[in-house]
Parts: sequence; C-alpha cells; structure tokens
Amino acid sequence: MSQKKFLFSILYTGIFVTLFFIVFRMYMAQEGDRKNNEQPFSDAKVTDTFKAPYIELGDVKIIVDVADTAALREQGLSGRGGLEENHGMLFLFPVQGRYAFWMKDMRFPIDIVWVAEGVVVGIDENASPESGVDLNHLKLYIPSVPVDTVIELSSGFAHAHHIALGAVMHFIRQ
Repeated sequence: MSQKKFLFSILYTGIFVTLFFIVFRMYMAQEGDRKNNEQPFSDAKVTDTFKAPYIELGDVKIIVDVADTAALREQGLSGRGGLEENHGMLFLFPVQGRYAFWMKDMRFPIDIVWVAEGVVVGIDENASPESGVDLNHLKLYIPSVPVDTVIELSSGFAHAHHIALGAVMHFIRQ
C-alpha cells in the first residue's frame, strides 16, 4: 500500500509540475505579447527615413507619424512648429466614423485629407490656426462621409501634388 501511495504521489507531482510549466509558458507568452503591444507603433520617434512608416498617396511618398491611439489622435500636430517636406500625420481609427478635427493649439495651417478604406473621399485645404478663439468656438472640420483614416499635411501639399478625390492610399509600416 505504501508503494502504491508513493507511485501516486510521484504521478501527481509529475502532473502538477507539467501543468505548472504549461501555465507558466502561456503566461510568459501573453506577457511578451503585452510588452510588444504596450507602446503604440507611433510612439517611436522617426529618425531613419528608410525605416519610417510612410504612405503612398497617388504617386507621392509621404513619411508619417502615426496616431493610432486615442491619446495620440487627440494630441495630433498640436504644439508643433510645422512639418518637414513630404511629412505628415496619419490618424488611424478602429472603425469608420465622421470624426471631427479642430485646430486647437496649432501653429501652422494644414490640409486635411479624409480617407475611407484606402480611398480619398474628401479634402479640406488650408485649415488655419485660430489663435485667440475660445475652444467652444473653434471651427470643426468633419468629413462628409464616414472615414477610417485621416492625413494631415502642410497647407498647399494636396494642391501641389495633385491629390484629389478617388486617389488611392497605401500605408507601409517598415
């Protein structure tokens, strides 16, 4: 009887250790996924233009900062002094909607390009800062149709590069 108990205790210990190892491996895998996804892609500052995320809009390549979280979308380009040539900000939304944009704390005018499923569906050119205007009275820029992507570019960029309704956008994360 004691030999039987000994064998069962070894068996139970083996099962317990195996289950513990499986659960531990699953936890570590999830922890690794969480750490990899903890910071949005766009938190990394773009220093190497060859590895920077970019979009192709028509025949133009635009290096973009990606706003893919609520906090980054809210901040947008506010407070910046301007954009470098062929640079912009790409706002990614999880679902299509008629998202309102404003020029809060903006220091330079921009073109706002509205995109739905990879196709330009609207353009607001030369959206200008409204310094001294109360937040409740700032102009809201709202697309005429639901969109899932918005691109902010330096004012005049859309016209200069012939970006028009129907242009196709491709997003490349390197």
